[in-house]
Amino acid sequence: MKILLLDNATDSFEWSLQHLRTFLKMDSKFEHPDTSTTYLKQAILCLNSALELFFKERISAINPLLIYEHISTDALPQVIVDYYAKEENGENGEIDEPLYNYVIENTELHTIDYSKCIELYCSFYSIAQGHKENFIELNSMRNQLTHLGINSKEEYYILAGRIADILNFVHYNILMKIDYLPTKIEDLCLEIFNIEWTLA
Repeated sequence: MKILLLDNATDSFEWSLQHLRTFLKMDSKFEHPDTSTTYLKQAILCLNSALELFFKERISAINPLLIYEHISTDALPQVIVDYYAKEENGENGEIDEPLYNYVIENTELHTIDYSKCIELYCSFYSIAQGHKENFIELNSMRNQLTHLGINSKEEYYILAGRIADILNFVHYNILMKIDYLPTKIEDLCLEIFNIEWTLA
């Protein structure tokens, strides 16, 4: 089964919303962290993954080569040369898949990491510094949750505010601007609204 960047991103985002919904039903005021934090942790892991994939898709929309590590015109990996040659020459019929899928199937070439995604995405799309800081902090919180957990309500409320801001950003700056399944986007936006209201 082939999965596009947007399919992968929306799947991770849906899981994040599902885990957030479960967490908020159980413990929206963070009074029972021993039983609820696992859902918050899973929500953060999925949201972090979704953001990385959304950013890569948006960067790829500008130029698909930009999401790969160590790309220079002096040393283009052969798989990329092959892809564009087939696309240009119509070998075996026109290439009917994005570069991302072709590369995954044909080589071990790696994409850029989350930090570089943030840098490029925020630069290309002129994203405000506050949003950028939330994206960076989300990754730090992912690491903290995975290894240390959250120790206080204060940490939780700071995180909840960041999540609410990120959900709002994804709603208006990503989901409303991508060419994807309209019904799916509508459902996601409604879910975001409900969760964001609860977090607020």
